[in-house]
Amino acid sequence: MVLPAKFLADPSVLTQFNVDEQHLTATSIPIYYNTLEGNQPNTYRNTVHLWQVDGWELPPSSPNLIREPLIIADESSSSQDFSVELTRANYLIAYAVGEGKDAVVTTQRLEPLGDGKYKVITPPEEEALSFKITDVNPTTVSYSFRMPSGTSAKDDGDWIGVWRDPQLSDLYEQDPIHFLPLEDDDSNGNGSLTLPDARQFEIGVNYMLGYFKSGYDTQKPLRTTLAAVTSFKGPPKPSLTQFSVKIINSDATEIDFHYKTLDGNQPNTYKNTVYLWKTEGWTVPSTTGEEYLITSDTAEDSQNLSVKLDRVNYLIAYAVGPAVNAVVTTQRLEYQEDSKRYKIIPPPSDEALSLKITNVNTTTVSYSFRTPAGMSAKTNGDWIGVWKGTTVSKLYNDAEEPLGLKPISIDDSHGNDSLTLPGGQQFASNTSYMLGYFKSGYNQNKPNEPVRTTLAAIVHFRGP
Repeated sequence: MVLPAKFLADPSVLTQFNVDEQHLTATSIPIYYNTLEGNQPNTYRNTVHLWQVDGWELPPSSPNLIREPLIIADESSSSQDFSVELTRANYLIAYAVGEGKDAVVTTQRLEPLGDGKYKVITPPEEEALSFKITDVNPTTVSYSFRMPSGTSAKDDGDWIGVWRDPQLSDLYEQDPIHFLPLEDDDSNGNGSLTLPDARQFEIGVNYMLGYFKSGYDTQKPLRTTLAAVTSFKGPPKPSLTQFSVKIINSDATEIDFHYKTLDGNQPNTYKNTVYLWKTEGWTVPSTTGEEYLITSDTAEDSQNLSVKLDRVNYLIAYAVGPAVNAVVTTQRLEYQEDSKRYKIIPPPSDEALSLKITNVNTTTVSYSFRTPAGMSAKTNGDWIGVWKGTTVSKLYNDAEEPLGLKPISIDDSHGNDSLTLPGGQQFASNTSYMLGYFKSGYNQNKPNEPVRTTLAAIVHFRGP
C-alpha cells in the first residue's frame, strides 16, 4: 500500500508515513511512507525512530530503539518492516528525512492493547506536519509551519527556499532563487521570505516554497532534507494614483509636484484637487484647507502651485474629485529650522494608498485596501467594482457596466472585504479581470449608478 500523493491541486505537499496497525506486532513494525517526488530515501539517509515515551513530544536524549533505522529503498514512496522488541508500554515512532532526530518531520503513537497488539494513533491537528502560505505580495511570501513537538526550527538548522516555476523534484537538484534560515526556537511558528535586491515575484508565475528539516548553511544548505512544499502564484501588482512634491522654492512661495493618475482619468474635467493644511501627523483634517484644482486633463503631468508657507508643518494631499472625501494619497512638508527649508516626507507603508487581492474563487474576489488616515470608506461613499478585461480606461466609461459592484461598508480608512458576483455569475478560469477602488461617489438612492470619475486604484487578477 502506498499513500496517495498530493500535488498542486492542493498547494501543500507533505512527507507522509503510516504504521500498518493490522500487521503490527511486538517484534515487527511495518510502515508505509510517501515522501516528496525526487527524494531518494536510502541515498539521502532517511530513517525511522522509536522511543518508549508517553505523549507526542520527541525526547531530548533517549536513544533510538530501532537498531537498523535506515530506509533501504530509493523510491520516494514504498513500505518497509522494522525489527523491534516492544513491551506493554507507550511508544512514539517518527519518520526523519535525514539520519538524526533534528530531521524528524512526522510522528505516530503506539499504545498497547494486550496480546501483542497495539493501537496506532495519528497526530491531531496541533501535532501534525503543516506548511501553508499565509500571504503573498510582490516582494514577500509569508507562511506558517508546524513540525513535531520537541523539535526546534532554529536549533535543528531548518531553512526555507523559493523556486521559480519548478517541478517538485527540482528542489533537490536546482538552487533556489533565495533561501533563509528559520529563527523560531520552537516546533511551530510564522515567518516570511523577502526577495533581495528589490526583485519581485512575477505576476501569474508558479513558485514553490520548500521547508527543509535541518541542513542550513549560509552558502550551500543541504537540499536532501526536504519535508514539505507549498505552491503559490506571483501576485498581481496594483496600479495606484501617485503624487509627489518635487521642489519647494527657497522663499516657500512655490510648490512643484508631479502626479500620475490612472489611464482614462481627465484630472481637470473630473475636478481632481490638491489640498494643503497646516497640521501635524498624517491624519487628513475634516476641514477643506487650501485647495488647488488640477489644470490639465492629462492623466500624468506636473504642476506648479503659488503658495505662502508659514514656516510650520503641512500635510499636502491629492484627491480624485472636488471634495476632501476623495483624497487618496498624501505627503508631509516638515519645516527645518536649521536650514529654513522644507523636508518632503512620503507616506510610510501603513499610511500609503494600497489595494491587494487576498483571495479569488469562482464567484468571489477578496481584497484589502488602505487610504489615508482620517478617511472613512463607508462615510465617504467609497465603492468597489469588477470588470472583465485589462483596459483600465473602461472603468471611467458609464457604458462599460461592471460585472458587479458594492459600497465599502467599513467605517475606517483601511480594511478587508470581498465582492461576490451577482446573478450566479462566475469568474472564468485564466481570464483577466480588474478590480477598481473608487474614492467616494456611491449613492444609496442610485445603487447601480455610482460616480465613475473617482477611480483611485485598480488591481488585475485572473479567474481561478
